[in-house]
Amino acid sequence: MGSINYNNFWQVITETTGYDFSGYTSESLIRRLEHFISAEKIASPDELREKLFYDKHAQETILGKLLVNYTEMFRDPAFFQALRVKVLPYLSTYPKISIWHAGCSTGEEVYSLAILLQELDLLDKCRIIATDINDMNLKKAMSGIYPLQRMQESSIKYFRSGGKFNLSNYYTAYYDHIIFNQNLRRSISFIKHDVTMDLSFNKFHLILCRNVFIYFSYALQDKAMKSIVDSIFTYGYLSLGTQEPLINNDVYKLVPIDLENKIFRKMI
Repeated sequence: MGSINYNNFWQVITETTGYDFSGYTSESLIRRLEHFISAEKIASPDELREKLFYDKHAQETILGKLLVNYTEMFRDPAFFQALRVKVLPYLSTYPKISIWHAGCSTGEEVYSLAILLQELDLLDKCRIIATDINDMNLKKAMSGIYPLQRMQESSIKYFRSGGKFNLSNYYTAYYDHIIFNQNLRRSISFIKHDVTMDLSFNKFHLILCRNVFIYFSYALQDKAMKSIVDSIFTYGYLSLGTQEPLINNDVYKLVPIDLENKIFRKMI
């Protein structure tokens, strides 16, 4: 498969699904496409076009492979600890707080944020907009239902992030799954949005866009970053993933607050 021109395959995927991967550079994305083509015994872009055009399940399968992002509750506990200590005390002075979680995947980090806000008595005055490009991710996130077996490890990370109580206070267990409490879910709106294509829809005091840019080409990173920074209120905050490439702070007018945890503040 190494000699194949993948640009033709990406073009077919865009035509048939509406998702544009032309600016994505992740090698893992190429491997996922290769695996799908091999498993379905597809020999050409034309065969892929026919498969995706007539087979709804094939569309869901390939998008599921290409768009899945790794996430978990309280991923990078040090980040949530930094958010708790270095960011939220300043935002607590506002009467209302607007937060955008871009690229929220299946929602675990959004609920982690909601729990943190609840423990600081800030959730009731927060409006959290959580967005993702993947319909399947959003559907799972909106349900608030996750495997119970993950909660033991999540509880450890919750305490490492500065958690005050027990993580089980925030969900109800049903057999082998849990569902997060309604008071957490009612503060979150899940919306489909492509940070590389769609315009921003508001101004925010805090934007989280963690481990999203690692899949983008430099040009796509720049395009998305400009849109995101334009969406931050002056003196608002931006958090990126710890694996994200370094950004030019001067270009985007951002001041580092915590470089290790990739937290920045917009000063002008």
